[in-house]
Amino acid sequence: MKTPLDPEEQRWNQKYPRFPGVAKCVELLRGSNVQGAWVDIICYKLEKHAHDNADEMIAVTRAELERETGVERILLHVVIDSQLPAAIGLFAELLQSPDESLRPYGVQGLKRLDSKEARRLLWKYGAL
Repeated sequence: MKTPLDPEEQRWNQKYPRFPGVAKCVELLRGSNVQGAWVDIICYKLEKHAHDNADEMIAVTRAELERETGVERILLHVVIDSQLPAAIGLFAELLQSPDESLRPYGVQGLKRLDSKEARRLLWKYGAL
């Protein structure tokens, strides 16, 4: 038996029958009226499409970090959970960030990547 969709997920699917793209998802996350289930749905959609849009995901995350819109932390979680190999540079930057609250994202991202280069960076910056 098929599990019935959450009403909010049904609303999302009616409004966006296809992935609306990274830029649209970030625009939605910035909106003050997007909360709860919609944030979860948007994050799920971003994560699901992250590998196909890796460069854009990383660029948008960097841009949000510079703007400090509040969306950057959500995007960092999406990038970390997506385990994007292309994000290794972003994670290395976060490890060295003057903003100490961002450093754990770099550590977590590199640990999730679990590559030789990621481990080398963790060791280099004393985060192992």
